[in-house]
Amino acid sequence: MTVPCRERVVLALQAALEGNAGIPGLAVERDRDTPVTDGDLPRLVIYEGAESGAADFTGEDGYALAINIEGYAGGGDAAAAASAAATLRAEADRAVLADVTLGGTARGVSLAEEPAPVRLGLEAVRPAKGFVRSFTVEYATAEGDPFTFA
Repeated sequence: MTVPCRERVVLALQAALEGNAGIPGLAVERDRDTPVTDGDLPRLVIYEGAESGAADFTGEDGYALAINIEGYAGGGDAAAAASAAATLRAEADRAVLADVTLGGTARGVSLAEEPAPVRLGLEAVRPAKGFVRSFTVEYATAEGDPFTFA
């Protein structure tokens, strides 16, 4: 079955995060709906947001897709957890922004306005910290064809 361009963009972003070897034991997943626990750390969770589109009469449909990435990290104390979360955030930024075309699926990726705090919450015994990063991914498909990149 053919995969829509939007899904291929999100998969490319996920692959960029999974390829981040800077954080040992890092897990990356999409659309988690349960709280994060000690055994889940460190973790990045990808959420697709709203998508705006505009046909610009050039034979293609352009889109801007909002992506939120929630990150969770833990440590032996509050300071270590905060440091681990800051490092995870920086590594996630580096992984996503290293190739703003996401392997040729996107026209650009940029940081968006800082969103509300993490939505899942942490059910951790040891100190843990979370963050949210928002990105806007721009891509284009052939006019009227969500399966073919322009």
